[in-house]
Amino acid sequence: MPIQTAATPPHTITVSLFPPAQNSQENRQICPGDSTIVFGNYVSVAGAFQQISPNANGCDSTHTITVSLFPPAQNSQENRLICPGDSTLVFGNYVSVAGAFQQISPNTNGCDSTHTITVSLFPPAQNSQENRQICPGDSTLVFGNYVSAAGAFQQTIANTNGCDSTHTITVSLFPPAQNSQENRQICPGDSTLVFGNYVSVAGAFQQISPNTNGCDSTTP
Repeated sequence: MPIQTAATPPHTITVSLFPPAQNSQENRQICPGDSTIVFGNYVSVAGAFQQISPNANGCDSTHTITVSLFPPAQNSQENRLICPGDSTLVFGNYVSVAGAFQQISPNTNGCDSTHTITVSLFPPAQNSQENRQICPGDSTLVFGNYVSAAGAFQQTIANTNGCDSTHTITVSLFPPAQNSQENRQICPGDSTLVFGNYVSVAGAFQQISPNTNGCDSTTP
């Protein structure tokens, strides 16, 4: 009769799966020209960047950082013309010289935009001069008023650009006219020619005539 041996009991290995690793996603927006640190490196361009790392169970999970760029900030420009000697308010300060002045400020996305104000000057206003000579005792109309004394009189007016120019009228007086005197004696009944007329009586006779400057002189 054969000898029977005991059967080897079976060894069972049961395999189970850890829960799937949970991948993660992160979105970032940056301004053009700025950068953000992604997995230890500074990134300034748009793109999707991934890093694989083990979770608590030792299974690989992927973390994705998607970087996108805000639209470029819209810079703005402003031109101003001012008269020489005038000024304009630029970013809180009065400016009287030509130049380009800039201010950087954040837009709604927090990205920097630049506003430039360019200041330029009108050509200098051309001042004008006028000289007048008058006879003593006469007068001349100066800026709406009659003037009989020597002097320099000015009026400021706006030119086509709105800038002030000055017109100066200088009034001077001719030297006083030199009056002349002549004495004559005649015999009673005689006569003498005085200013085109024969005179036979005593008296003082005068004639007013202009001198070389046009001013009146008297010959008695």
